[in-house]
Amino acid sequence: MNHTSDSVSACQLPWWQPARLAVFLQGSGWRTRKDLTPLEAVELGPIAVSPLDQRGKAHFIAWDIDTGKESDVRALRDALPSRLRERLLITLSGKKGWHLWLFLDEPIAAKNAVQFAKLVGERAGVQCEIFPSSRESRCLKWPGQLHPETGKPETFVDSRWLRDPDRLDTMIILELLYQGQYRASKDEVLAAIRSRGSKRSNVQAPESESIRIWRPRTITDVLLGEEAVVDYLMRGAGREYPGLGKPFRCILPEHEERNPSAAWWRDERGRLIYHDFHERTEGCRLFSVLEVQYALRTGEVRKLSPREEAEELGLLLRAVPILQDRLRAVLKLNTTILYSLFKINTYSTTNPYISKRHIGISCITSVWEFLKRMFEEGMQEGFVTIPASSGFIARACGLSRIDANRTLNLLAVLGFVAKVGSVERERFRGATWILCQADRSEAKRRWKALGKPPISKINKQLVAKRLGEEIAAAVWRGASKLKAQEVALCAAGDPAIRMGV
Repeated sequence: MNHTSDSVSACQLPWWQPARLAVFLQGSGWRTRKDLTPLEAVELGPIAVSPLDQRGKAHFIAWDIDTGKESDVRALRDALPSRLRERLLITLSGKKGWHLWLFLDEPIAAKNAVQFAKLVGERAGVQCEIFPSSRESRCLKWPGQLHPETGKPETFVDSRWLRDPDRLDTMIILELLYQGQYRASKDEVLAAIRSRGSKRSNVQAPESESIRIWRPRTITDVLLGEEAVVDYLMRGAGREYPGLGKPFRCILPEHEERNPSAAWWRDERGRLIYHDFHERTEGCRLFSVLEVQYALRTGEVRKLSPREEAEELGLLLRAVPILQDRLRAVLKLNTTILYSLFKINTYSTTNPYISKRHIGISCITSVWEFLKRMFEEGMQEGFVTIPASSGFIARACGLSRIDANRTLNLLAVLGFVAKVGSVERERFRGATWILCQADRSEAKRRWKALGKPPISKINKQLVAKRLGEEIAAAVWRGASKLKAQEVALCAAGDPAIRMGV
C-alpha cells in the first residue's frame, strides 16, 4: 500500500479549490500558498489544506486531537449526533495524534462550521484544535500525506482499531470521497446547531446558506418534495397530514408518545424531511421520506442504503400516481425551455438562425427526444434514471459518438440532466443520467455565458473558463477511470445509482 505524496492523483485530493494551501518544503518548513491547485502543490511536497474554499464556504469540519489518548477520540465521536457519527472519518496523523473529519455533501458558511466544531468539542470535553477555527482558518494535513517529522503517512483508521494503519486503504477512501461517498449531510449539521444552540444564549442560529452556485433540482428532488407523498404516508399511518412545520404525534413504529413529537419540513433541495424530536438525548433526528415509508412498511426504523432507498422510490412511483404525472410534467417543461432556448421551430425542419450559428440542432433535438422516451420507459419500471453511454446514444440517434457525448454534456451543463454515476464493465463503459428540472433563466444565462458555441466546441475547458470549475467537474467527473474496488461497488449498487440519490 502506497500513501506517499508522489503517487497521488487528482481524484485523491480536495475536490474544491481551497482558500489557501500549505506545502512542506525541505529546508524551509511549511509555506502557505494561495496560487496553487492541490495537484500543483502536492508535486512540491506534503500538503495541508484549508477547510474553506475561495468563497469562504467550509467543505469539511475537523478536530485535531494530539493528547495521544484513544478515549479522547471516542469521546469526541460520541459527542456527535448519531447520523453524523456514521459519517465521521478518522486518520492517524503519522505521529501521536488523530484527525477526525466530517466531509460535507455541500459546503456551508464558515460561521456555521466553526459553531458546530465548537459545540461538539465542548460537549466531548476533550482538548483539541478545531478546523475551521475562523474565516482565516489554518490548514490541516490532508490524508495520505507524509508527516514531515516522522515520514509516516496520514492514514484512515477504523474507530475500533485507532492505532492500526493497515486495515483501511486510504487512497481508495479518498477516491470515493472525491466521487461523493462518505460525505456528511449539511442539513444534519445545521439542524444540530439549531437543536443544541437553542439551549445556549451565546449560540446564534445557523447563517443563511442562500449564496451558492445554482444547482438543478433532480427529478428525485422534485418527486420527494411532493406533499402528496407525505399525505399518502400519513394516511397509511391513520393520521391526517397537518401541513409543513406543524407538530403531530410521531408515526414511526414503537413511538407511542401522547404529545406532538414530530413535524415535516423541507430541506434546501426541496425534499420533504421528517423531524423526530422526541429523542432529546440524540438532539434532532431527521429521516427521509423513503426512510419513513420503509419504517411504516416493515416496522423497522433505521438509515437506508442507497439500494434500499432506490427500492422504496420504485414502490412510491407505483403507489402514488401523481408522481408519474409530475415526471411527465418536468419532461414537458424541459422540452419547452430547450426549444425556446435554441429557437427551434417545431413546425419547420429548417431554421436560418440555427444554421447560421452551426448549433447542430439535429444533435440536440434527437438526443433530447430519445432521452425523453428512455425516462418515460424507466418510470414505468420504477426507475428515475437511465444508463446511457455516448456510444449507445450515438447509435440510437444516428450521430457520431463524439457529437452524442458533447450533446449529453451540453444538456447537463444547461441543467436538463445530470450525471450520477460512471461504471466500466466488460464490453460496456458509460454514464448513468438523471432527469433534472431545468430553469429557464439559468439555462439562458449559462448558454449566453458559454458564447453560444457550436457542438464541436463544447468541452470541459470552455465550461470551466466561462462557468467555473465546480460546474465543469459536476459534468465531467466520470472521465477518470475508476479503481477496481469502486467499479465493484457501483456494479453492486446499480439500482441505487439509477435512483440518483
